[in-house]
Amino acid sequence: MFGERMKRQLATQDWPALSIELIIVVFGVFLAFQVDRLYESRKLQSEEQAHLVALRHDFEASRRELVRVIDIHMRSADAASQLILDENFTPEDLSYKKFYQLLGDVQRIGTPNITRRTYDLLISSGKIDTLQNDQLKDDIDSFYALSEGRESYQYVQQLLSFESGVFVPYVIQYLDHVALVRSLHFDEAEAFDPPLEENHFMKVLGTPQFEGVVTTKWHLSVDYVSTNESLLRSLDNILQELDENLRAFD
Repeated sequence: MFGERMKRQLATQDWPALSIELIIVVFGVFLAFQVDRLYESRKLQSEEQAHLVALRHDFEASRRELVRVIDIHMRSADAASQLILDENFTPEDLSYKKFYQLLGDVQRIGTPNITRRTYDLLISSGKIDTLQNDQLKDDIDSFYALSEGRESYQYVQQLLSFESGVFVPYVIQYLDHVALVRSLHFDEAEAFDPPLEENHFMKVLGTPQFEGVVTTKWHLSVDYVSTNESLLRSLDNILQELDENLRAFD
């Protein structure tokens, strides 16, 4: 129909009508292009927003894990400090139960379960570029590289190696390993007679071997706390960036 009108207008040299027809056609094509472009833009924005929300959930989960592990190793360092008899603690303050509760805290080891599911899906699907903020992408990449990097791995290996190669063998030889294992559940466990005298631990307090073992774990725990606190600061910065990017969609 449009073609027939064009032919008649050309035959009759009806230039004004022909011009109007062409303008209408061009405008229609332009409008359709703009609508399509707007749709694609909104679709990409919607995808980006969904990815930002998913990333935030992952980083919130990772933050909880880092806080949990930091707390474990701060408790470990604090218990170790008490057992090497800092200025606020004396042997007379210790009971059998208290000693093994502190020793159990010294032994504790925690490793954070860093969540990176959304990031890996974005990388594997090629959709990482839906994130428009290049700085955010760089910071996320750096965080995951640090969390799985040599320093974090080295501390975990040192902690595990120390526990299996030094701490547990020392307790088995000089203390009550059964009491140590049960120390986390003293209130729930049935009463039992310790295989050693209840004040046997007093004989090891202050000895070079005991202080060497406990002091080493103190150092390992403090260093690991520092490493995870550094990761936590990076993570909090990313959460702030994610919030700033999400506010742009409000």
